[in-house]
Amino acid sequence: MLKHLSNPNFYLNVLAVNLNLWNWQSQCPPLFNDNKADIGETIGTLNNVYMMVQRSFFTSAFMSMYMIAFCLMFATTVNAANSVINYTTSNGSVAVPQGYFSDASGKRLSVISSSTSKLQFDGEIKSIGSYAFHNCSALTSLTLPNSVTSIGFFAFSNCTKLNTPIYNTTIFARLPINYNTTYTIADGIKEIASAAFRNCTSLPSVTISNSVTKIDESAFAYCTSLSSITIPNNTTTIDEHAFEGCSNLKSIYVGSTPAQITASTFNHVDKSTCVLYVPKGSLAIYKSSNFWKEFQSIKEYTPSDSGESNIEYTEKVVLTDGDPYTNKTQIYAALFSYSRMFSSTKWGTIVFPVAFEYKDWSSKFEIAEISDVNVTLSNGKISSFSVQRRVLGEGEVTTPNKPYMIRAKVANSTTKQTISKTNCIVYPAENQTVEHIKGKYSFKFTGTYTRIAAPNLYGKYFSSGGEWVACKKTSSMGPMRVYLEIDKVEDSTTSIDDTEIYTAVMKFADGDEYTGKTEVNASIFSYSRKFSSTKWGSIILPVALEYDDWCSNFEIAEISDVDVTLSNGVLSSFSVQHKVLGKGAIITPNKPYLIRAKVANSSTAQTISKKNCVVYPADPQSIEITSGSYSFIFRGTYNNIAAPNLYGYYFTSGGEWIACKTTSSMKAMRDYLEIIDNSCAWANERNNETDIDEMEEDHNLLSEPVKVSSRMIGLAPGTYNINGRLMIVVK
Repeated sequence: MLKHLSNPNFYLNVLAVNLNLWNWQSQCPPLFNDNKADIGETIGTLNNVYMMVQRSFFTSAFMSMYMIAFCLMFATTVNAANSVINYTTSNGSVAVPQGYFSDASGKRLSVISSSTSKLQFDGEIKSIGSYAFHNCSALTSLTLPNSVTSIGFFAFSNCTKLNTPIYNTTIFARLPINYNTTYTIADGIKEIASAAFRNCTSLPSVTISNSVTKIDESAFAYCTSLSSITIPNNTTTIDEHAFEGCSNLKSIYVGSTPAQITASTFNHVDKSTCVLYVPKGSLAIYKSSNFWKEFQSIKEYTPSDSGESNIEYTEKVVLTDGDPYTNKTQIYAALFSYSRMFSSTKWGTIVFPVAFEYKDWSSKFEIAEISDVNVTLSNGKISSFSVQRRVLGEGEVTTPNKPYMIRAKVANSTTKQTISKTNCIVYPAENQTVEHIKGKYSFKFTGTYTRIAAPNLYGKYFSSGGEWVACKKTSSMGPMRVYLEIDKVEDSTTSIDDTEIYTAVMKFADGDEYTGKTEVNASIFSYSRKFSSTKWGSIILPVALEYDDWCSNFEIAEISDVDVTLSNGVLSSFSVQHKVLGKGAIITPNKPYLIRAKVANSSTAQTISKKNCVVYPADPQSIEITSGSYSFIFRGTYNNIAAPNLYGYYFTSGGEWIACKTTSSMKAMRDYLEIIDNSCAWANERNNETDIDEMEEDHNLLSEPVKVSSRMIGLAPGTYNINGRLMIVVK
C-alpha cells in the first residue's frame, strides 16, 4: 500500500470514488459524464487538487473510508476499493453505457451474468479492466470499438461459448477457445492482449503480422498444438508466461533484435529440443541475451526479400522412408533429400514438398502424373478400374505437394535409393488432392506426409505391386505416399448407374485408434467394447448417433455440471453431473460423453453401431465447466494414452472420476479430465482496503497451481510439477 502513496493516480482514484459515491447518494449528475470536454476539465481539476489531497491524505483517509463504508450500505453494486461497477443483466443482449471502462473515470465494468450472450459498446470506451468478462460463459460475441487501446489481465477468460474473434484495428483481444484452423492476425494490430489465445489447444498455427509490437502476459499459454511460431521483427516486448505450456513447440523464428522477455515467457517449452532460429548475423547477441540464451539450440537463418513468411534455411532437410513431414512454414534448404528402398521396378506413389526438375530424378527414377481413370461397368455398376499415368520428361517440373507415381529404374531392396535437390524451397506440408470424375463417381488421389496406421485406411485404396488395391482393416501406409477414395458425385449428368461402387465398413474394437483426416461415407460404423459393469464410463465417437442407435443396449449422457466440495477453501472432492439423453436426442461427433451398458458383459464385446453415416475427421472436442474458482476440462481422445502421460489428470473407473497414477493408462475413444485452479486469476477480493494492482503483484496469477486435498488425489502434502502444471497438495 505504501508504494501507492507517492502515485498521483492513487489519490485521484480515491477522490474519484468518494465524489462518485457522494453524487449517487445526492442524485446529482455523475462526476464523469459522456461529454469529453467535461471529462478533460475534470481531469484538470483533479490534477490541480492533487497536492492538496496528498498533503491532507493521512488526515482525511479515515473519513474517506468511513464515507465509502456508509455509501456501500446503499449502493451494493459498487466495490469502492477496486473502483469496479458490477453490471448484471438477465437478458441476452447488453448495451454498455458510454463512459464505462474510461481511463478518465477510473471505473471498470464487470459483466457477471452467465446469461449474457452478446455485448455491444456505445460511446468512447478507452480501456477494459482485468477480468472484466471473466466467466461470461454464455457470451458468443462482442464488438470491440476502435477507441479501446488497452485490455487488462484475463479480460475474456472462460468465455467458453465465444464463436467469433474479438479485436479492433490495433489490439487483438480473444480467439474462440475451440478454434482449430490456422489464424492470421490482421495487419495493423499492434498488441496481442493478455490470454488472447490461451488454452486454444486445437490451434495448429498462427501468423502474427509484422505490425505487432507487444505480446502480453499468457497470450499463447497452453496452445499445445503449436509446433512453430514466427515472432515479427517489430515485436519488442513479450511478457510473462506468453508461451507457457506450449509443449509441442519445435521451432521459434525471431527478428534481428531480441525482444524483451522474462524468465517465465517460455515456461514449460523444452529448450533442449525447441530450435531458436535467429537472422544471420544475430547469433552472438541472442546467445548472450537474458533468457533467450537458455535455448540450447540457436541457429541462423536468412529472411527472404519478400518478407518474414518466406524463410530461408541454411541447413539440410533429410528424410528417410517412414519419416513424417509436418513443417508449417516455407523454408529454403541447402539440401533436400528423400531415401527409400525399392524392391521392384513397379509403380508406387509419392508426394514431395519441393519442386523437382527432370534432371533431379531421371538418373534413377521415373515419375508420372496421374492423368486419368478407366472404368469398367458390370450391370451398370463399376466392377473394376485402372489408373492411367503420364511419365514426365525432360524440361518438366513437379508441383510441390501434388500426388505423383514413382518407380525405380533398377530395383534394390537392401540399399536405400535417394532423390535429392540442392538450394531449393521446401513448402509447408499441405496434403493436396488430384481428382478425376468418371460418370457419377469421383476418384480422389490424396498425398499424405504422415504415417496412416490401421484401420484408418479401411475403405480406401493404395498402390501395391503396381496396382491399386482395396485397403483391409489391417492396412497401414508410410508417409509421402498417396491413397485413393471413391465417392459419388451428386450433380453428374451422365448415365452411369448411381449405385455406389464401394461404401466403407469401419469397425472398431476396444483399443483401436482413430486418426481419420477426411470425411468417410460409411455403410457401417461400429464400436465394440466389453462392459464389466453397468457403471458409467466415458466415450467419444466420430459419428452422429441417434437415440435409436444406442438405446437397446446402452445409455448415453452428456456432462452437464460439476459439484465441488471445499475444505478450508481447497478442493477436497467433486462430483460430475450428467444428463441422460432420451428419445430424439443426437450426439455430436467428437464430443465427450458418458456411456453405460444396460446389462454388464465382461466376456463378450457389446457393440454400438450406425448404418449409412458420415464418419468425421478425428477432431476431439473439449467441454469446460467452471465451478467456483475451478475449471473442469473434459477432453476426448481417439488414441491410446500410455503411462505416465495421464499423471495429474482424472479418468472414469467404476463410475467415478479418479486421480490418475504414474502407472495409469487409457484406451482410445475415452475422455479424461483436467482441473485448473483459477482462484489467483480472478476471484481474490480479500478486503475493501486492498488495491487490485496489489493483488496482481502479491500472487503469481498466471501459474495457476491446482490446489487439492491429499485424500482426494492420494499424494502426500507438498508441491508437485505434473505434466508442466503445479499441483499443491494439502492435508
